[in-house]
Amino acid sequence: MRLRNGGGMEHNDSGDEDISDVTKVRNTIESMDQSNSDEDIEMTELDVEEIQSVPMGTQKINSSVKKKRRHVDSNPLPRLDGTGGFQWEWDKSRNDDKDASSESDTSEEGQVVKKKTKRQKRAAKRKEEESIYRAEQSLLDPNRQPDCAEDFDRLLLANPNSSYLWIQYIAFHLHLANVDKAREIGKKALETINFRLEEEKLNVWISLLNLENIYGTQSLLMTLFQEGLRENDPETLYFKLAQIYINSNKLKQAQDIYATMTRKFKLNPRVWKEYGQLLMQSGRIDEARKLCENALQKLADKFHVEIMSKFGQFEFKHGDGERGRTIFETLLSNHPKRLDIWFVYIDTLTKYDTPDSVREVCERGTTLNLSVNKMKSFYKKYLTFEQSYGSDEDVNRVMENARDFVNNKLIQDSNSNSI
Repeated sequence: MRLRNGGGMEHNDSGDEDISDVTKVRNTIESMDQSNSDEDIEMTELDVEEIQSVPMGTQKINSSVKKKRRHVDSNPLPRLDGTGGFQWEWDKSRNDDKDASSESDTSEEGQVVKKKTKRQKRAAKRKEEESIYRAEQSLLDPNRQPDCAEDFDRLLLANPNSSYLWIQYIAFHLHLANVDKAREIGKKALETINFRLEEEKLNVWISLLNLENIYGTQSLLMTLFQEGLRENDPETLYFKLAQIYINSNKLKQAQDIYATMTRKFKLNPRVWKEYGQLLMQSGRIDEARKLCENALQKLADKFHVEIMSKFGQFEFKHGDGERGRTIFETLLSNHPKRLDIWFVYIDTLTKYDTPDSVREVCERGTTLNLSVNKMKSFYKKYLTFEQSYGSDEDVNRVMENARDFVNNKLIQDSNSNSI
């Protein structure tokens, strides 16, 4: 194969000459790829008629050559600019500029970190040690309040029977609105606290009852309450649940609990007093008065004065003051020498009635034939009232009456001894 001046190829019938022509075409293409001239490369197209006359194998090679030519046209390779010549001397300034630009790049990317000096290392180590020391001292502080779950776990590991810590842990999760976790902590507390520490376990039970009363349902609360009755003193837990209802202003549920208690624990005067107070506060005055009558029938005689005195106070505070006065006057007529009734009556009148009514009762009390010690206590009560609500003349009058009583008592004692 020989190249023409016009860019075509002359075909030779000999096979060896065909292979030689293909080799020459390859060499021509390679020399065109390696050319460094500034002028554009002009691609020579093969004569279509001559390509058809070339054998099949040669046509495939030529086809690949044409594809390569088109690729060269679309993606020209970068060329070296050889006009400036080769510099044999080393340009140190250019290398310095390159190093400076490299350093600036790395510094902008934040990849280069300056090595710390010994002084900086010692200062960093000292700062770390001080931080560790402060953390250790904080952990050793007994007054430090826990502020995370890890702190509570650490404290409870040292004091597993402390209901105070367990209740704080429950409140911590409730503050985070994690009610399920709070229930889990409460159950864990009941399992952990020693069974002999009944008071500590009772505190946790009360905490769980409060939790269910606020965040749970009535069914969950009653289920927990029934479970607690098996683990605690039933009477105590009934009182606690009633108080929980009262504190949350669920008076209807509290009344139901007290009604149940009047059947289960009817011999306990506390049940009748608290139930009566709840009825009076709720405005159910008639029911409270009937309850007082039932209490006097169910309770022993030794509790009658206590019950009547308490319901007398309820009348002054929530009901009819005159009815309350009648109750106390009845008690004083039946038990004139019981100073506890006198003192409760005086305190109630002081709080809900006029000072003159209090003075009238106190003056009646000074006429009683009581022992010196009892009269001393009575005059002291009377004097305290006058010092708070009376004038200086009233105070002096009470003191003078007290001295007269003592003198008269001494005279009586001396006369009795002489006889």
